[in-house]
Formats: sequence, C-alpha cells, structure tokens
Amino acid sequence: MDPCIPWTRPRRDDDPRVSPSTGGGRRLIHPLLDDIVYPENPNRTIGFDWDVIRKTRAVVTRTEKASAVTHYPELRDDPVIQEIWDAGSASVSVEFYRLLRQYREEILPVGDYIGWQPRDLSPYNYFVELIDVRLGSGDSDEVQEHGDREPFLLSQPLTLVFKLVQEARSPAGSIVLLGF
Repeated sequence: MDPCIPWTRPRRDDDPRVSPSTGGGRRLIHPLLDDIVYPENPNRTIGFDWDVIRKTRAVVTRTEKASAVTHYPELRDDPVIQEIWDAGSASVSVEFYRLLRQYREEILPVGDYIGWQPRDLSPYNYFVELIDVRLGSGDSDEVQEHGDREPFLLSQPLTLVFKLVQEARSPAGSIVLLGF
C-alpha cells in the first residue's frame, strides 16, 4: 500500500485487504505462539472503526448563577474492543476457537503484548491484552459442533474481548551498518 495516498476502507470482496487468502483480513500475533489469521472477519466489531472509538464523558456542575458542563475524553488507550462472530451466519471453526483460547491462556512476560492487525478496517496495527474469549452467551463455554466433516463449525456466537494497549509503530528512523 502506498503510504502517500489516503487510506480508504475496502468495500468489495475482491479487495486484497479484506480476504485472508490475499494477505488481508485480521490477524493476531503472539510473541511466543504461531500467528492467527482470522478465517473470516467478525460480523460485528464494537469499540473500533477506522481507529479507536473514544467516549467523551460529560459532567454538569452547578455554578453560582447557572451550570457548567465539563467534558472528559476517554484516554486513547482505554477502550475495550469486542469482535463477535454470530452463530450460524459465520463459518467459524472449533480449531479457531481453540487457537484463541490458547492465546488467552498463555501468560506473557511483563511488557510483552499481542499484536492485532485489523487490515480490513484500518492501516494501523496495535498492541492489545486479551481479556476474554467467550463461546455462547453464558459464563461457561460449551463447545457445540455442527457438520459431519472437519473442520467442525461452531453453533454458538464467539466473542473475543481485548483492551487496546497502544498503537504499534515502526521505528522513526533506519539504522545503517557499514562494515570494513
């Protein structure tokens, strides 16, 4: 992608930024495990659009003759993002759910984070902390597969919840090493 032209959200299925088979779609990058390329983009993404969706909280304070409104924007790195694959409409495999659980259960060393690349939504990459991987709507996960051949597909909604830590930026300059 040419960094000098404005980034536009892909709108067609044949756009290479949408399909995982052409290097697009979304992916998670773990420093200790293999990368996860989403087999299918989520049906819904809550808390993120082209960039982070920040909330602004307002407080009304009584003054001597009237009232004043004070706005407190949410810090950039505070939002919690949810990716939801609805049951039945998405063909999400049980294997994908198990990979997400493995990412969630692997404890990272302090200062290490998981990378999130939403290539279909944004030109930016982020460091995130996984909060939860839920299957279904209850507190406990019950894996119900459907289909008679592998890959077995999930019959319940899958929700991935994570907190944004910071934007992952490349170094500001380049290092050139010259040898003798």
